[in-house]
Amino acid sequence: MRHPLTALAALLLFSLPAAAEAPHPAATPMEKALHTLLTGFSRDERSVEVLLGRPDSKGKLPDSLTPALVQAMRAAERETVMRDCGGKYLEGMICGLEYHPVLCGQDAPAKFLYRTVGPDRVEMFWPGQPKPAATYRMAEAGGAWKLDGVACTEADSFNLAK
Repeated sequence: MRHPLTALAALLLFSLPAAAEAPHPAATPMEKALHTLLTGFSRDERSVEVLLGRPDSKGKLPDSLTPALVQAMRAAERETVMRDCGGKYLEGMICGLEYHPVLCGQDAPAKFLYRTVGPDRVEMFWPGQPKPAATYRMAEAGGAWKLDGVACTEADSFNLAK
């Protein structure tokens, strides 16, 4: 006769969630699309100016951002400028967001690591860090992946609830 605890142990073992995948270099098409976007932003110091629609910004937004995400980021920028500087950019003052809202930081690591956590969600890790710096929602449109939402772990969320 089998012991009842053996059956219970087997049931518990097979009902436990699988261990989370370790962060890794971009591997899937969705992760690779996100990686291309993040590395592009990390190489262009002025990209945050264009992204947030700051005065005198020059350049073009990547096609891989959805309009809803850009609107959410620009709304957060306007709200911050209004709160911190009375609605105007002031010379010598930090009036808008103090970090890059896609990279979720003021700086970027030399490399990014990823973990897909859903059909449209990817976490991004900085090497050596145990928790993700951000979670991204991607949207597939016309055979291409676009960034549609960002939830920075230590900061704001844009077009994506934490």
